[in-house]
Amino acid sequence: MSVGLGNVVDLVAVDPKAWTAKITDPSIAEFVAGGTRGGATFNPGVQPLAVGTTEVTLTNDSDDTTVVFTLEVTE
Repeated sequence: MSVGLGNVVDLVAVDPKAWTAKITDPSIAEFVAGGTRGGATFNPGVQPLAVGTTEVTLTNDSDDTTVVFTLEVTE
């Protein structure tokens, strides 16, 4: 998956609070947890921080689903 710096990868989820992530190189991207804030529900996401490539492992804690992908952050 490729995403431009300054964008966000929105992860559409039935239960946004159930997802966590491990990002191999946290200098490239960070996980933004989903949930309810200020009365609104937000999906989890991945926020690019720098140009580069890293592996992202998403885990759904309620059913042990795991999704692994390589994230390429571009200019």
